[in-house]
Amino acid sequence: MFELPSLPQEMGEIVIQGLRLARLLYRRLLNLTTIIAFLGLVPTVAQVWGKGDEVSFDMPSFTDWNAFSDWFRQFYGSYGITLLIIGALTLFPQIVLLRRIAAAVRGTKETRGEEMRQALRLWPWALLTAAMYLLVVALGLVVLVPGVILGISLMFSFYAVVLDGSRPLPALNASHNLVWGHWWRTLGLVFLFYVAFALLGMLLSSVFGLGLDAGQTVHARDLFKAAVLDMVLVAFLSPFVFCIQFLYYRDLKLRKQTA
Repeated sequence: MFELPSLPQEMGEIVIQGLRLARLLYRRLLNLTTIIAFLGLVPTVAQVWGKGDEVSFDMPSFTDWNAFSDWFRQFYGSYGITLLIIGALTLFPQIVLLRRIAAAVRGTKETRGEEMRQALRLWPWALLTAAMYLLVVALGLVVLVPGVILGISLMFSFYAVVLDGSRPLPALNASHNLVWGHWWRTLGLVFLFYVAFALLGMLLSSVFGLGLDAGQTVHARDLFKAAVLDMVLVAFLSPFVFCIQFLYYRDLKLRKQTA
């Protein structure tokens, strides 16, 4: 059984404990992260469906906003709709996964039926919370910096719904109150995940010749192959990410209690 700390921990300790927790629960979480990863591949299938190898795309530079915007316009319609639907569906296995982690650290185990019932009960609230999160962040991005700030400070609203039974507005408020005062520290955690995923993705893309660089002409099959690689990374690495974030969320609550 995993022993939860009773006092706030340093970031390094949280990461080490999260890796240990993920190792203990890996087999029980991998089936769920595989479902999440597979669902994440579906929008790319919609993106390239019907676009044969004779169709090519010029990858834009991230610094050229107009070219980047024009490039994405070709995927509007079915891709955007699919992305929204898949995003909503993906919340369900994420709910089950977080509850499975929480049950494991308590030394309990829910039956598969109980997991499904609880996930169905929480899913509408999680969906509404996610929609409100996206709306608030999107409105904030109109003025750029506030959107980034809100994106970090509200990121644990989903955890508040699933783990604490909060409703959407209280969940958003709870996340903001927990992160505020530890915003830079939380950004560092997000940056840690981003760098780890990016470096590993770049390494494997280089090994398998799947890199997509700005200015490069790519075909539909190239986008699909790169998405398959991302799917594999998400499936095998997400147990570690969720466990670390679970412990970090709990650490934020401990800090709030001891403040």
